[in-house]
Amino acid sequence: MKKITSVDELKEAATAKNGEMKAFFVALESILRSSKEIRYHPQTKTFDVLSLVDGVFFEGLTEDELKRKTNILWAIENGNFYEE
Repeated sequence: MKKITSVDELKEAATAKNGEMKAFFVALESILRSSKEIRYHPQTKTFDVLSLVDGVFFEGLTEDELKRKTNILWAIENGNFYEE
């Protein structure tokens, strides 16, 4: 488990190698977690995000859309986002 502390760190950790998505989670209330699979595409500067809790899938999110449509950047800013 590795804490993700910046968007640049997330981009590096989630960069698609062979097209796979990487496992991450938001820590909630220190005992709960919101699991996500994320893939970053450096050529288009977009993210694909699958929320494993509710099955919601976002494809091709820009960094701004990632902030508006998910809790990922909030979790990074608050020290609650981790790579599995």
